This record gives sequence, structure tokens and C-alpha cells, in this order.
Amino acid sequence: MKLVVVVVVVVVVVVVVVVVVVVVVVVEVVRSPVVGLGLVVRPSSNSSSSCRHSSRHTSSSSSVVVVVVVVVVVVVKVVVPAAAVVKKTNTNLDLGLPAKAAAAAAAVVVVVVVVVVVVVVVVVVVVVVVVVVVAVVVVVIVVIAVVVVVVVVVVLGLIRVDYMPMAMDLESRKSQATAAADEFSKLYYETFDKRRQAISRLYQDKANVVWNGNFVTGSDAILKLFDGLPPSEHTLEGLDTQPIVAGPVDADNTNSIMVTVFGKVKFKDTGAEAFTQTFILSAADNKWKIISDAFRLVGK
Repeated sequence: MKLVVVVVVVVVVVVVVVVVVVVVVVVEVVRSPVVGLGLVVRPSSNSSSSCRHSSRHTSSSSSVVVVVVVVVVVVVKVVVPAAAVVKKTNTNLDLGLPAKAAAAAAAVVVVVVVVVVVVVVVVVVVVVVVVVVVAVVVVVIVVIAVVVVVVVVVVLGLIRVDYMPMAMDLESRKSQATAAADEFSKLYYETFDKRRQAISRLYQDKANVVWNGNFVTGSDAILKLFDGLPPSEHTLEGLDTQPIVAGPVDADNTNSIMVTVFGKVKFKDTGAEAFTQTFILSAADNKWKIISDAFRLVGK
């Protein structure tokens, strides 16, 4: 019976030692720089990282030393004395032990072994679950990051596609409007002062004119109005122009500009007077023509 107790004690102590070793190994695996199956790697590109790794290695060495010390103590304090007892009594499971005691000892050994196996399996399962959870978290984070990057790129791309060409087109139309206004104003006032009978060619057929408060519409009525004016001489002092981007003034054309001219005009037998005139021009058959014209003598 004494031998049975010794055997049971030795087995229990060995089981405890095995469990301690397994736990220490699991802890070291979790705390190691590479977690899981190489899924998370912590870089060590600077001195602080090197210090952290050194501390981990020191901790791992300390844990190993502790395990070795525990094993040595168990061997010296438990296994060796137990072996001495067995030798002293000069007996074993087959000599001097009743059959029931031997069977009980064997059953205890089997139970202990089963418990050890179960504990080891549970520990391994826990480690695997932790690794899987870490892997899933890493994958989710990567997927979210990729989605955010894709959304940002797509949004910026849409902004670039939708608005940049519009801005570039607007700048182009401004330059075009300035050049067209300068050229057209010279042609208009030269025709008005020197070849007035041809002035209606610069207006569309359904154009509107408000000349110093007098409204007429149609190219024929416009020519009749201007023919009734005395000879003139215009002196331009400046002009402003801009493209019309809110929508076409002329339903048949989408390329329109507004031109505002100011200067002085001198009619026969009168002195020079300041005037301002605003045109809305539309391009038709590669020629600028007037849709609307508003003339006003500033002093009247």
C-alpha cells in the first residue's frame, strides 16, 4: 500500500510539471515577436524595438530557467526519495501488493494520464482559437483599409473627372470670349461709323435692340433705326467680356458671350458724349452675331 501511495504521488507531481511546462510554452508563444502562424510581425528597426525584443528574450530565458529548476527540484525532492522507498522495501506492484491495490494503482495512473492528455489538448485548442481570432481580426482590418482606400480613390477620381474638365473648359471659353470681344468690337464700330448700311449683317434676324430707351426687334427694324441717326464717330476706352455658362441665350446655339463696351461717341453737330453698350453674342456658322444689344448715353 505504501508503494501505491508513492506511485500516485510521483505521477501527480509529473503531471503538474508537464502542465507547468505546457503553460509556459504557450505563454512564450503568445508573447513572442511573431504571433500565430506568422500573421503579425512586429518590426525591430530602431533601438526601442531592439530593447523590447531583448526584454522578451530575457523573459523567455527566465521562464526556461524556472521550468528547469522546477523539474530538478521535483526530481530531487520527490522522484529520488520515492525510488529510494521502492528500493528499500524491495517490492513492486507484482510482489506483496494485493490484486485490488495493484488494480487501483493502475486505474489511478490511467486517470492521471487521461487528465494530462485532456489538459494538453485543451491548451492546444485554446492556442489555435487565439491564432484564428487574430488572423480573422487582421484580415478584417486589411479589408476595411482596402475598401477605404478604394472609396477615396474613386471619389477623388469622380471629382477630377466631373469638375476638372469643366474648369479647364471655362478657362478656355474665357480666353475665347476675350479675343472674340476685342475683334468684334473693332468690326462693329468701324461698320457703324463708316458702312452703316451693312450693320444689320452683324445682328441675327430676330435680334433685339434697346438704343437709348428705344426698343426695336428684327434686323430690318434695327437697320431702319440706325439709318435715322446722324453720322457718328466712336472712341472706345475699354471693354469687359465673359462667357455665358448658365445656359444658352440662343436656343439654337450654346456658345454665347456677353460684351460690355464703354467710351465716347460724337454725332454730327454735337459734342462727344460718354456711352456704354452691352452685347450678347452667339456664334453661328463660325461667325459672331448679336442676339441682344443695349446702348445708353451716360449723360441722358
